[in-house]
Amino acid sequence: MVLAKSVARAKETESIPEGVKVLRCRLINGGVLVKTEDGQHYRFERDSPLDSPSKAASVLYGGSISGPATWKREGDGLPYKEYRKQRLIQAQEDRG
Repeated sequence: MVLAKSVARAKETESIPEGVKVLRCRLINGGVLVKTEDGQHYRFERDSPLDSPSKAASVLYGGSISGPATWKREGDGLPYKEYRKQRLIQAQEDRG
């Protein structure tokens, strides 16, 4: 979920995946992503569910990027990838 008021880069990388480019266009045309006054960014006008952490990160970044390695937990900065790994270990330990 990308929350309303989140900011995305306006400039796309040269290697942006076609699917991410299409999704960004759909979000722009649908009024979800609106260019900011400085012209360098887009702002999400409403909460937007995206189907993977990497897709959400790539839409914000304007190119291919790993969501699990990029997203960090608020408070301690733990990357989502590490958080997910810790949760899996804990679940295995809880099973005995």
